[in-house]
Amino acid sequence: MCVSSWPALAGGATLPSVLDALRGIGRALSAVAALALMCDPRDLGTAMGDATREEEGSAPKPGARGYDPTLFLYELCPGGTGLCERIFEQRTALLARAHKLVASCSCTSGCPACVGPVAPNGPLPTRKTVALELFAVLFAEGGSPLLRQRETAA
Repeated sequence: MCVSSWPALAGGATLPSVLDALRGIGRALSAVAALALMCDPRDLGTAMGDATREEEGSAPKPGARGYDPTLFLYELCPGGTGLCERIFEQRTALLARAHKLVASCSCTSGCPACVGPVAPNGPLPTRKTVALELFAVLFAEGGSPLLRQRETAA
């Protein structure tokens, strides 16, 4: 599963803030996916990529606006054991659960239980704040997240 198409956010979130928040969302998503799929958390991984490029090292797609941060949740087992298909089938529910995990956490800026440990960033928006803004953008379109499935050559 990959989540992409992040528009500009209100509140002064910069690209580094968005990348940091995406890492936090990845932590929350990985935690809820491991529980929902009843697998070991070490069976799943997250990675950041650039949606404007077709493949690693290629030139950006025509009309691309620059770096488009994309969060990938994937299965770590080479060849797979079927987790990827289950992740994709449950993508909306997994994102909703990750959002609930982050939103219901009593911390103010992020903690190991939700978006992961955070360093103080002064006047900038916190990892948790930006992550919640990103979730709001995802669910803005009638409750259905903006998700894409990447087709991979077999």
